[in-house]
Amino acid sequence: MIRKVFVLAVSCLLLVAAKSQVMSAKPQWVTITSANLHCWECKGKLEKYLVVENKSNYGSGII
Repeated sequence: MIRKVFVLAVSCLLLVAAKSQVMSAKPQWVTITSANLHCWECKGKLEKYLVVENKSNYGSGII
C-alpha cells in the first residue's frame, strides 16, 4: 500500500516536471508596425519603453 502511494506521488511529480519543460517558450521575433511612428524620435522612445518593460516583466532586454 505504501509502495503504491509512493509510486503514485513520484509519477505525479514527474508529470508536473515534464509539463513544465514542455510549457517553456522559446524567444520569438516580433515586428511592431504603427502608422504614427514616422519620425526617428518616436521610434527611439518606443524602443526604450519596450526594453524597460521587457526587463521589468521578463528579466531580459529585447534583442
